[in-house]
Amino acid sequence: MENSKPMLNEGERLKERYEIVHTSGFGTFGCVYEGKDLQNGISCAIKVESLKAKCMALKYEIYVLNKMQGQKHVLKLFDYGKQNNIRYLVMQLAGKNLSQLMKEASGHNFSLGTSCQLTIQCIEALKDIHAAGFLHRDVKPGNFAIGCNEADKRMVYIFDFGLAKSYREKSGALKPLREHCSFRGTVRYASPNVHQNKDQGRQDDLWSVLYMLIEFRDGTLPWKNLDKDQVGHMKLTVSPQNLLKSFPKELHQFYHQLKELTYEKDPQYEAYIEILRTIMRNNNIPFNQPFDWESK
Repeated sequence: MENSKPMLNEGERLKERYEIVHTSGFGTFGCVYEGKDLQNGISCAIKVESLKAKCMALKYEIYVLNKMQGQKHVLKLFDYGKQNNIRYLVMQLAGKNLSQLMKEASGHNFSLGTSCQLTIQCIEALKDIHAAGFLHRDVKPGNFAIGCNEADKRMVYIFDFGLAKSYREKSGALKPLREHCSFRGTVRYASPNVHQNKDQGRQDDLWSVLYMLIEFRDGTLPWKNLDKDQVGHMKLTVSPQNLLKSFPKELHQFYHQLKELTYEKDPQYEAYIEILRTIMRNNNIPFNQPFDWESK
């Protein structure tokens, strides 16, 4: 991260319209704030990065968000621009991210029902992103959040497109695979391909979702506390029986379908979702069952 200290202070304004309320965290390459739109009183999220940043991640994130507007799992983009020495974007405020919710949960894990419900929405989000021609490349619980209002409190949103990448040519054809790529993503959730420095495709985002699902249910992953190389080795060698030992047998279908998926093959998103719905049906879990944190 290039910026570990806030660039804006509480009370500062952008365009004399968006006021900084407080710092809420740090994105891939910049700072994130909760703000307020002084014209309509609505709370919003504000992301900023220095115009001197070597990697203009926010500039590309704005481009991706613009392309993704209207998709139900993507936050609304309200405004963007430059002011003084920063680039900023103003977008819809989300609620807690899935990593926070997991840490707050009893046992630091979710029930089977909540785990499946969340993963279904995460797959839907990736389907929309991939259909728009982008890979996320940093799929993890911290980059998904639930809505913060009554109307969208059961909606899962995907965000932080700082590492996103286009995988299609303007013609719609797949871009050719690059031979050797540097590591992009988060070690805990990155696919086996990423650990082997292979170019990423849609299947790599989906491997990350599978690892998220396992962590949702188990509260951990088998490679926790290992270094990057050890994690990569374990992902390549762990058996599905060990990896999925706490899950119903139906999830093995998802695992094996991912194993067969290549850069060129179109993922069968609806089939993966149906596997999760089958698990819910077979365990008498209603599709609209309250999330674990709603049941408290």
